[in-house]
This record gives sequence, C-alpha cells and structure tokens, in this order.
Amino acid sequence: MIHTTAAPAATAWLSWKISRRKKIPLVLTPFLHYELVDFRVPWIKKMLIESSIIIAVTNKEKEKLVEFGIRP
Repeated sequence: MIHTTAAPAATAWLSWKISRRKKIPLVLTPFLHYELVDFRVPWIKKMLIESSIIIAVTNKEKEKLVEFGIRP
C-alpha cells in the first residue's frame, strides 16, 4: 500500500503512477485546496477516482470531492 498526501502535488502524482504500475492500493489524503485545483485536468480526476481510499480531513473537503464525482 502507498499512502500519499498533498494532491495534486508531484509526490501524489508519482505515488499514483507507482501504485498503478505495481498494482498496489493507493491511499490518498489530499489536503485539497479546492479553490486552487482545476478539476478539469484529466490526471487529477483520474488519480482521485483510481485511489483505493481517500481520506478527507474536513467535511468541506469531503463535500467538494463528492461534488467532483468522488464516491463518499
């Protein structure tokens, strides 16, 4: 299992790529600054959708992720 934070930073992107290549679960705690993230960027959406688990640290972050199409 890989656990990464700070999406969409480079470390989260790299962790996502490694988890896909190695076929191991990705746990993502994004600490999402949703006002700064462009959810239209394809790899951001794909990384969020393909994460095995997303840990939202606030209710507002969870609400924004659900609005974006991430399952609660």
